[in-house]
Amino acid sequence: MACRSGSPGTTRSKSGAPNVRTTISRFLDGLALEVPEGVLPPWYSSLAILAALSEHPEWLAHVRRVVDVGCGSGVLACWLARRGLNVIALDIDTTAAIATSANASRNGLRVKILVCNLTYCLAAGTVDALISNLPFDPDGSRNHGRLTRALVDAEYRSHRRLLVDAQRLLDNDGRIVLASSPTIGDGDLLRTIIAEEGWAVLDLASTWLNAPTPKHPDKRHLYCTLLLGKQGASSRNWPHGYVLCVGLD
Repeated sequence: MACRSGSPGTTRSKSGAPNVRTTISRFLDGLALEVPEGVLPPWYSSLAILAALSEHPEWLAHVRRVVDVGCGSGVLACWLARRGLNVIALDIDTTAAIATSANASRNGLRVKILVCNLTYCLAAGTVDALISNLPFDPDGSRNHGRLTRALVDAEYRSHRRLLVDAQRLLDNDGRIVLASSPTIGDGDLLRTIIAEEGWAVLDLASTWLNAPTPKHPDKRHLYCTLLLGKQGASSRNWPHGYVLCVGLD
């Protein structure tokens, strides 16, 4: 992996649990990424999604067209395109869209890039699945930089808008892959929003990742990647383990 400007390195904390610096490169299959200033590098939620999709290829087994919402530097879009999917990458930030385009070209991949707020620029039926690692710190109290403040999804408003529009965008067999973290965000609130907007959790994958800080070198967070389908058309009982991920009673 070649990744500059705030890219993950190769370290492991005393606890021995994997962190983004240690493990993200093994999921990238040699993808070369450049991350310009002002664009978030591949980070914990990206790693959680990559790990989940690597562990559960059946999640996208019948998917041919996918949209990466909030593509950032393009790590997910490029990973999906390398697996033969037709990929659309969306970001509201022009710098991020340019970075994704450059990284796709750098790796010889075809990705359609659009500057767009969530999925509003896409026509119904354009894709079979939607993947997003929208930020999920509900109050933003941990984020002090200009970039991170701008990206915080207060009260999961962007998640709700995304889930609402996905009802229009995806057909009854459509799928959503969504990153979440009960140790950072509000799992009960996210659970409520998912149900209120007509979606059901079909499966999940979870992983603990180290998120060390100078004061808390062994700090860890639980990241959960959720596979969603429309209620009625594809809903099942909420899978075992979701209690841990979003506080299901």
